[in-house]
Amino acid sequence: MTQTAQNPADADVPPGWGTALILLALLAVGAVLRFRQLGAQSLWLDEYWAVYLSTARDDQALADPLSTVLDPPPETGFARAPHWWHIWTGLDSATHPPFYYFVLRWWIDLLGDGDLATHALSAALSIAAIALMFEVLRPCGRWRALLAAGMTTFSPIQIYFAHETRPYALLMVTALLTAYFTLRIVRLGASRRRIAGLGICAVLFALTHYLAAGALIGVGIFAAIAFNNPQRRAIVATLAAALVVLVIIWGPQFWKTRSLIHMWGTQYHFEVDANGGSRLTTSLLARAPARLALGAEDDAYPRPRHWLPLCLLALLVPLWALRRSPDVSFWWLWVAGSLAFVAVFDLARHAAMLQNVRYICVASPGIFALLATPLPIRGLLRWSASALVFIAVLIAGVQRFAQGEPSQPDWREMARLIQRSAGPQDVIAFIGTPQTPPIFYDIIFRHYAPNAENPILLLDETAGRWRIDGLSGRPRIWVLAFAHSPLEKMFPGWREGPRIGGPIEQFLQSLTPPPSD
Repeated sequence: MTQTAQNPADADVPPGWGTALILLALLAVGAVLRFRQLGAQSLWLDEYWAVYLSTARDDQALADPLSTVLDPPPETGFARAPHWWHIWTGLDSATHPPFYYFVLRWWIDLLGDGDLATHALSAALSIAAIALMFEVLRPCGRWRALLAAGMTTFSPIQIYFAHETRPYALLMVTALLTAYFTLRIVRLGASRRRIAGLGICAVLFALTHYLAAGALIGVGIFAAIAFNNPQRRAIVATLAAALVVLVIIWGPQFWKTRSLIHMWGTQYHFEVDANGGSRLTTSLLARAPARLALGAEDDAYPRPRHWLPLCLLALLVPLWALRRSPDVSFWWLWVAGSLAFVAVFDLARHAAMLQNVRYICVASPGIFALLATPLPIRGLLRWSASALVFIAVLIAGVQRFAQGEPSQPDWREMARLIQRSAGPQDVIAFIGTPQTPPIFYDIIFRHYAPNAENPILLLDETAGRWRIDGLSGRPRIWVLAFAHSPLEKMFPGWREGPRIGGPIEQFLQSLTPPPSD
């Protein structure tokens, strides 16, 4: 291949000692940022659900009857759980494909299901993503590869996802592996090993999260633009074969859960007025590079001095090199596909999924690669913009490190409180909300109290009328209730004891049976 600025002559030479030491330093710093206080806080609702889905129990828990005392309680943990391969057909209530739950189950089988252990999986994957980011860009020059790896190291969003028992760290890894094999084919030609690597990684990428579709569409467009090129034809053929495999092995399950996917963006704070949808979508698209590089998880609207320069560097400046550099055009189309996929969904559904950085994080590898691209000028000044961006990302990452983890409800302490309070024959009642079924709270409780055998009662606070079966002869009920829960209507005649406040939004309320006549 002809030597260019994007493909230096030493592209396939192993990195020298200096480069290797810098990369090792980045990996060490990344480990500190990601493992600091890992597991210090309990999980949150979506993480508990991810752990539950990895038990391969399907949505059995959602089928448990309401307003009926369940004795013995339903099994929700890993004891006597089905084998891991049952996960494939056990995601009828999930909006994600299965690969992350497979990996999580294998990890739990080795290290257990404690909060530290499950968080450590994401932390380890996030550290692997730093090394992969370097390796993917190494053929473009060591400084560009090191800058992109450095941005991956210090990005607050990457650190945040490293502390979550969720699929986003794995999504970053499968995304980078897909990019690695694609660019290897472009640069070195289509060998059997590279074709197989791209096909396998593209399938795993798509089976990690449905939003991988946007990036894969971008890769397909990149390859189709120069279809006369044999390397590009090989990429298109491989992606087409991967799509056929996906349709065969996962298509039926996807079709069963399509209604859940269709509901994306129409719940919680994502729904927006149709009239302002296009303006909001445009605004969020412009801010995406800054949010992925500098922003906090919940920072949808960074200040203009933060988002405008990064928008120019990541989305507009690279346009000069689209024809000259296959690498830049690849990453630009990766970002465009990832963001456009979500934006089209938002506009079609009058939603604002772009507000949530989880739905655009698949664009992160492309954002880091483009922000690390030197300017089209001579001399050291061509690295000035990339170096400044790296410094800004470093400062943002250090600030997040100094701030520590955002406080969350401590479900571990609440589970201990329930265990200390409830006798072996006492009923434990969980009240659900329109957003959270009551079984979620039982799953959380038994995550920290796997040996508890108390009968449970699942209630829906929106039912309006309650007729509870199985309470006769029960010595006491302990209710995990909200301040607005209508306990006097749910349990008429039962006498309320003192409320016990806890480290979560709910409180623990004891109820004793009405006096006998």
